[in-house]
Amino acid sequence: MADTEITKVPQQSQVNGEDQKRYLAPPAVTDSIANDYSDRIVPSITDGFKTIQWNDFKKVHQQPCVRDSYLLGMGTGFGIGGLRFVLGGGVPKACNWAVASFVTSSLISYEFFQYRRNKEKEGVRRAMEIIERKRLEKETKLLERKQKALQEAKDKVAREALQQKPWYKIW
Repeated sequence: MADTEITKVPQQSQVNGEDQKRYLAPPAVTDSIANDYSDRIVPSITDGFKTIQWNDFKKVHQQPCVRDSYLLGMGTGFGIGGLRFVLGGGVPKACNWAVASFVTSSLISYEFFQYRRNKEKEGVRRAMEIIERKRLEKETKLLERKQKALQEAKDKVAREALQQKPWYKIW
C-alpha cells in the first residue's frame, strides 16, 4: 500500500465558531480496514452527552410512537394516582404511584407500539415484494406473448413464401 496522508477534518468549532463539537468526524481518506479508525478513537460517555442538544428534547414528541405512549402513560398515571388518593393514600404516596405508573405504562406502551409498527412495516415490505413479483410475472408473460406473436408472424411469412408460385410460371 502506498503511504497516504490522512487529512485532518476540521472540528465543528473551527468551522462554525461554536465551542462544542456535535459529532466525531471520521478521517477523509484512509486505506486501512474499517475498524482501524474506531481502534484509534474510543468515544466516551462525555462525547455521547455532548451530542445531545436542547433541540432534541423539543422534538421528542415528533418521534414515532412517543406521543401515543406519553398520552397513555399520562392517563394511566392520573387514574392510578387518583385511585390511590381516593382509597386512602396521602398526597405524596398518590403522587409516587402516579409517577411510577406513568413511567411504567409509558415504557410498556412505547415498546408495544414499536412492536406493532415494526410488524406493520414488515407487512408493507412483504406486500411490496409481492407486488414487485406480480409485476415481473406480468412483464414476462407479456414479453413471452410478444415473442410468440413475432415467431408466429415469421412462420406465417415463411409458409406464404413456400406456397407462392415462382414468378416464371405463368399458369
